[in-house]
Amino acid sequence: MFLNLVKFLLGIILGISLLLGASAGVAYYFLNRLTVSPSKPIFAEEKPKPGNKKSAASQKDGLKPGTYKAKVTWSKGVRLREKPEQDAERVGSVGHEQEVIVLATSDDKEWLQVQVPDADLKGWTRATNVEKIDPSKQQAEKNN
Repeated sequence: MFLNLVKFLLGIILGISLLLGASAGVAYYFLNRLTVSPSKPIFAEEKPKPGNKKSAASQKDGLKPGTYKAKVTWSKGVRLREKPEQDAERVGSVGHEQEVIVLATSDDKEWLQVQVPDADLKGWTRATNVEKIDPSKQQAEKNN
């Protein structure tokens, strides 16, 4: 009689433990799915316009003196602004690791005017969010 009571209680405890464990696993799965950031939307002004594309060779040779290529290092991409000010109107954005051409630097050296090579998109972004591309490293990567 006592042994049957122990088996009964042990069965109830194991059943509740399995139910709680399965519930915790399902909750963990769905909570992780909810914390994933959605993909970045692409707005109309960010899409490349047909007819404005230039070949890679003409872009490489067509850099004006004082300009250089850089890439976006900020993990979520950067916003491009009309003026080198935090409150200036937003004109577009550039994704992480995307290549840009630096056209100018603000007087305080905190902002860079950049242009997206494959689009007619130009604006200002913080200098700390982009990194100059070393031409020798870029050439070595292409050769590998």
